[in-house]
Amino acid sequence: MLTAVVVGICSATQARVNGSLGASVASGVHAATISFLVGLIVLILITLCVPSARRGLFAVVKAVRTRKLPWYGLGGGVLGAVFVLAQGVSVPTLGVAMFMTSMVLGQLLGSLLVDATGFLGAPKRGISLFRVLGAILTAIAVVAIGLGTELTAAKIPLLVLGVFAGACISLQMAVTGLVNVHSGEAVAPGLVNFFVGTVVLAIAAVLAQAVGWVQLAPLPGADEWYLYVGGALGVLYLIVVAAVVRHLGVFLLTLSVVAGQLIGALLFDLAAGHVSILVLIGVPLAFLGIVVANLSTVRRPGN
Repeated sequence: MLTAVVVGICSATQARVNGSLGASVASGVHAATISFLVGLIVLILITLCVPSARRGLFAVVKAVRTRKLPWYGLGGGVLGAVFVLAQGVSVPTLGVAMFMTSMVLGQLLGSLLVDATGFLGAPKRGISLFRVLGAILTAIAVVAIGLGTELTAAKIPLLVLGVFAGACISLQMAVTGLVNVHSGEAVAPGLVNFFVGTVVLAIAAVLAQAVGWVQLAPLPGADEWYLYVGGALGVLYLIVVAAVVRHLGVFLLTLSVVAGQLIGALLFDLAAGHVSILVLIGVPLAFLGIVVANLSTVRRPGN
């Protein structure tokens, strides 16, 4: 469980790193592209060194060629790209705590949508009272953190972007599940996601700069190497979550990762001096929302 909490903290660190990189280069889309490219390179190296990852990748390629894996099964990288782009655009203005809490709310809403519709073959489940209450508590937490960090009208679109990015993560899990069926391991789906995401973001970055939407600042030098580790942290999250879910189960894994994400977010905002009493109330309230939302997934003894 401690490992999952640490991975959650790494997820918050990734948000901070990508947000700082976006501020440094004056372009969230370029920061997201760099983050995805770094992650792609790491996954390529892992695939070259790990036989099971190579077998998984070959299985995915074969499934695409034989059309056993539908084309939209490769779209998880687009949804992941939205999330990383939201980090680069939103975190410099919102702070890590508000972004991560809005993202958690989006994940809850997205998971409700996936379960209610049976999106892409996911098991169809009813919307339980616990999950609705959890979403309400998390929404209240977002409002509390917003009030505690001087939420202005200009920040609201970024807040909505954070919620949308969280929903994209839930949808990405459903899409990636299609790839997992054919690969039988975690690295190949991650490699596919990072490859697709890198291509999409690179095209977006080139177009954004060509039409003058962004003016790219010089890239950070070697003395700011830590601004380039966001993609590697994303890979670490992917692999560790896949490894520990069998031992913890989805319920404990979700709680542990979210706890780490919120702890990390709070620590970063404390260090930046962005924390107020409402933020200190809102962060644990968001975690409580996750606990309540997941109560319906706990099986009673004998069931």
